Amino acid sequence: MKNIITSLLLLPFLAFSQQKYYSYKYNNLYGITATDGTNIIDAKFTSSKNYKKIDSLAILKNDTGKTLLFNLFNGATVEYDEILLHEVFIENEYFSLIKNNGKQFLKGEKTGTILNLEKFFFSFENLGPNYIMGKVNNIKKNVKVTKDTTITVFPDFKIKKDKNGKVIPPPPPTMKKVKKTVTEKVNFPINYFIFKNQKKLELIKELNSKTSNCDINIYKEKYKNSEEIVENKVEYNNVYLNSWSHFLNEKFDYIAFREDKTYTLFTKDLKLIKKIESNKEIYYGIDDIQKTLQIWSKKSDLTIVDAGYQIPPSLSTKPTTFEVTQKDGLNIVKFKAKNETIFLFKTPFEVVTDWYDIKIIDANKNTLETEIDKANPKIYFPQKYAEMFQIDFNN
Repeated sequence: MKNIITSLLLLPFLAFSQQKYYSYKYNNLYGITATDGTNIIDAKFTSSKNYKKIDSLAILKNDTGKTLLFNLFNGATVEYDEILLHEVFIENEYFSLIKNNGKQFLKGEKTGTILNLEKFFFSFENLGPNYIMGKVNNIKKNVKVTKDTTITVFPDFKIKKDKNGKVIPPPPPTMKKVKKTVTEKVNFPINYFIFKNQKKLELIKELNSKTSNCDINIYKEKYKNSEEIVENKVEYNNVYLNSWSHFLNEKFDYIAFREDKTYTLFTKDLKLIKKIESNKEIYYGIDDIQKTLQIWSKKSDLTIVDAGYQIPPSLSTKPTTFEVTQKDGLNIVKFKAKNETIFLFKTPFEVVTDWYDIKIIDANKNTLETEIDKANPKIYFPQKYAEMFQIDFNN
């Protein structure tokens, strides 16, 4: 098992490596096929994620049961209760957050280094290049709570009549205070733990909220004629090539810890500045934060902007990657490369394309889907599904 895990998580993405396996989806269930059409894993998983650009892995899982990691290059597999790949970047290495058999740990994806965790973390993220933040998310739970309550007590009463034959009215009910145990959904607070970006996981600051409605945001100063804003636009090209490393460019000056409409402000070195109440709607307290920082810094023209990474509009536009034409009752599908149009397949059934995804819908509304291999423009399906959907790969 140790060798399998090593081959899964430590295999580098080499230029001479050839991908042998691809994920596909049949009727909204995911499976794995080989390039020769062999159905390696039949479509039985409800969700799938591919990380083949980074470490060659596909992650397949259902609502219950183990999560399967499948190496798309060598076919090695391993199962965990839960795994979040590339969860956090520590000392120039990505770490996965893994839960398995009642334990949780971070595992280095290059060295295999194990960082055991004393708490069960919901997630990790980088705060700029110098810090990492772990979030302990105490989810809503059914909890038995004892409450003081008032009940109405009706006395025992038997119908009686007076000497004139009229029914004597019952005595009035009384109110009684009692303790009652009920089951409620309790939303526990969320706690944040900020560590140095080191494998020692040295704790720098612990922020404990009194509510589950909280978050942490980072901001940077923006000056007139600031070169940093221009620099950020240039960095987008690098971010696009390696979007997992965007936090290395997230230079920030302030941290805001929000609890409902209360903000606790810190410097970039996590030194306390001030706690303020914002009268703005939740998530729109930046004006109040800015005014507080202007007074604190004695800079009346200080302006702050969100320092978190945002996808530039030019990168969020979907490219037109496919050409679908009809001839002799067939849909002919081609891939539009930079300098040429490459034939993929033809089928008598409906074809829907979206960005790099292809979906085929047969007469009975069965669906077959996959994502094109952009490096080597081809698509792969198990032979039995290719026959079912009458897919012809010959031009």
